[in-house]
Amino acid sequence: MFDRPAFVHYTHQYRHWHLPSEPYTGVDSLMSVLKDGWQIVGQAYCEHFPLFSTRTVAIYHLYLLREGTIQRMCVIDSPYLQHILSQKGIAIHEFGQDKTYARSMNELELNKAKIA
Repeated sequence: MFDRPAFVHYTHQYRHWHLPSEPYTGVDSLMSVLKDGWQIVGQAYCEHFPLFSTRTVAIYHLYLLREGTIQRMCVIDSPYLQHILSQKGIAIHEFGQDKTYARSMNELELNKAKIA
């Protein structure tokens, strides 16, 4: 039926993303910024939001670095996001259970030179 995997379509399309207008986004935006030279730094933090009494959606808080600038991106969970994080060896922590989140992110922002 399909001559190539379904993810090929959205990984090859450029998807503009702007933090003030999109507090969270899909993995297609992450793919676009990674192609633009941004790198995921630090750890990923997963936050679960209830949709109904038994269903939740996971949002991953990622920090990206390029040319000394750090940008936060919140990405909706998907199998392809899991593949990217696994492939890059990014550690995942549950948001709220790991109390070091704020300290870790402040250290990233304060020590940009150490990351680059």
